[in-house]
Amino acid sequence: MEKTYECSICKRKNVKLWRPYMDTKPLICAVCAEERQSLEMYDERAWKKVSGIYKGKLTGTKLPLPKWKINEEGNIPSYKGPGPYGEPIEMIDNIRVNIEEFPNIASLKSICMVPAIADGEGCFYADNFVPEQLKKWWRELPTR
Repeated sequence: MEKTYECSICKRKNVKLWRPYMDTKPLICAVCAEERQSLEMYDERAWKKVSGIYKGKLTGTKLPLPKWKINEEGNIPSYKGPGPYGEPIEMIDNIRVNIEEFPNIASLKSICMVPAIADGEGCFYADNFVPEQLKKWWRELPTR
């Protein structure tokens, strides 16, 4: 693990961290991310069961997503909104936050953060190229 693998805001160590999608800093922990989550909207769907399968038809209405809490696997409900029974359509590990403490990226209303999985040389793996053993390492870190 990188010696600087700590939350850039609260300095927590030995927990899952996220980084901006196209950058290496700042790193943010689950606690700080949950406090800074941005308001996101989703497209409402009217669900109907057709041949035993639920299909969602967009209603044209945008609704605010409820506040999320990062689970122990490092996931949150996707930004697609709820499924036919009110559960998330899918769980994802990228989060959207507002980080006013960092003016160089704070000009964006909402920053997409992805799991911060270091390559051992001071860089981070792109989301699609993380070796399985490092994905496992990140998933096994405590969330808080």
